[in-house]
Formats: sequence, C-alpha cells, structure tokens
Amino acid sequence: AASESFAVTVGGQNGGGSILETYDGSSWSKNKVPTLMALAAATTPSGNIVVTSVNSVLNSNDGVNFSPTNAAGTSQSANVYGDNKEKFALVGYWRLESDGTSLPTYVYGVASSDDGKSFAVSSNIEDGFSRYGAFPSDNTWYVSNGMWGADPTPSKAVRMLSSRVAVDGNGNRVLLEDLPRPLKRRVSDNSTGWFGSVSKTTDAGKTWTQVLTTNLAEDYIYFNEISCSSETNCIVVGEGDGANGGYLTVAYTTFDGGATWEKTFSSADFVSLMSVKFVSSTDAWLLATQKSGRNLVGNFFKTTDGGKTFTLSSTLNNCFGMDMSFAGNLGLAACCSSSGSSCSIAVYK
Repeated sequence: AASESFAVTVGGQNGGGSILETYDGSSWSKNKVPTLMALAAATTPSGNIVVTSVNSVLNSNDGVNFSPTNAAGTSQSANVYGDNKEKFALVGYWRLESDGTSLPTYVYGVASSDDGKSFAVSSNIEDGFSRYGAFPSDNTWYVSNGMWGADPTPSKAVRMLSSRVAVDGNGNRVLLEDLPRPLKRRVSDNSTGWFGSVSKTTDAGKTWTQVLTTNLAEDYIYFNEISCSSETNCIVVGEGDGANGGYLTVAYTTFDGGATWEKTFSSADFVSLMSVKFVSSTDAWLLATQKSGRNLVGNFFKTTDGGKTFTLSSTLNNCFGMDMSFAGNLGLAACCSSSGSSCSIAVYK
C-alpha cells in the first residue's frame, strides 16, 4: 500500500495467468500481467510499480502496460524504501550475466533500483536462501534467510513459498501443508537440515554480516518476514516444528542494530507465522495462522513497545495469513482460504 487510496497486489487467476489488482480506496480493478507466475509487487507513492515473478521482474507506470527490466531472478519480497519511498529493493536469487567467456553466476541478495527499470544486484549473501528484507535507510538493510528440510510436496507444486505453502504448476492454486513434518537429521553432519539467519549491510549491499542464526544442531525453524522501524529496531518472524514434534512459531526482536536479539514471541498453537510489519516507531503487527478443525484462522497480534510484547488484537476465519501492508489508517492482509482454492485481500480501516 502506497497510501490509503492506492495499493497493488498480484496473484493467479484460473485459466487467466497472472494478474495485478489495483486498489483505489474503495474498490479493486484487475489487469493481466505478462508473466507465468507473479510472486510479489511493490508500488511507490507516485504510482511506479514493480512485479516480481519466477526468473523475471516487470515494471509498470499505470498497472496496465508492463515492460521487462534488466533484473533476472526470483523474488517473493518486493519493497520500496528511501525518504520518499521511491526506490525499490527485491530480495531473492539473481542471475548475473557473464561477459561471454564464462557461464552466468548466481547470487542470493538484493536487487535495488532508483527507478524500477534498471536494477543493480548486491554482493552474495553467504548464508543463501534469502527470503525477505527490511530497508530502514538507504545504506542499512536487513535480509532474512532460511530453509526447511525435504519437501513432502505434491508433484504439481513447482514453487515453495514456505514449508507450509506451495503454488501449483499452473500458478492457479495454493497448496497448503498444514501438518507437522517428520523430524529428520542429516547423515553427513547430524544437523536438522533447517536453518534461519539474518544478514545485515551498512553499505547498501556491498558487504554483509550475519547478525542472527538459529541452532543448526537443534532447531527445526527458519525465518520469514523481517521489518524495521529504524536502523536499530527490527523484528523477524519464523516458523517450523518443535523439537518434540508439533508446530512452532517465533519472533525475535533487536533494539541495538542486530548486536543482540531476544525471542519475544514463541508458540506451539500456530501453523504458520509469515508476516510482520512496523507501522510506527513503536507499533507493529504479526499475522499468525491457527488451525481449528478444517478451518484456518488468521490471528493478528500487535505490539506497542517495539516488539517486546505482543497482544492478540483480532482474528479472521478462513485466512491462511500470507502478508500484510499498511498506509495511514489502511491495513491490508493477503489471505488464502482454508482449502487453498482461492486467495483474497482483507481490508482493515
């Protein structure tokens, strides 16, 4: 959401390919996006739009006509940043073209742009499997990384968004894996095969430092979204399975720029915890999903102390919570139905 009267989202439509939906403050309009599987979108206040997909990034100034950019890669985290929120930052896996004498190289990191048309890719994040990012200033960025164990995924799923969520081969249906996984260990090093970490840069992606990591020998969790109210105060959320089985969702908060982190949220009651968003210097929201019989319920938690404590604010039935976005008094939440057959946007005012 760029404002209370302008927001965008992307998705798939049965038989219709990828679509971009635009919100004008009261209603939504749809337009086709010329890509196989759109994954994320971001818009600036001036209406400059970027759409990410599998292997490509598109740009549009009107939400109707799209042009390819020079960014080649896959990202499910599209962000705007800078004083006026007119710059773009995309987190994912990027292909760097060769000079013709060697094969292309691939890096995990951030593709950034001042205009949404020409992107520069950061240096490689050594942890790999970069997932989401937070960009509190022009030079200080945080990226969450993570991976889960082997996927017990139906063969039609070609893109895993998390250990719980996949998109089918046609990009038309969300496949939900809402059962805890068997807890296995790698034969080679006796690790769990799961990991989560946070990497930080203070020079706009030239160099990266790992500031948080899970215990590879014990933890069955990985990290999803990260959000920052400043260069020093950030929250990262994660999900996975408990060491003794069952679900596990967590949130870690830092108040000193990543030097130290405190686990400020931990629960075995939720299937998933994918999204966190700061809305002010002290207030932020978490969106966790709870299983109730066959129904999945979105649980919206709020903090008013920068991420020290969280209180349940509201719930929404038939909502597997995927993402949130806020602008002024407008709040948007992307939800998939309990069956995974449809997704929708919940509006909070």
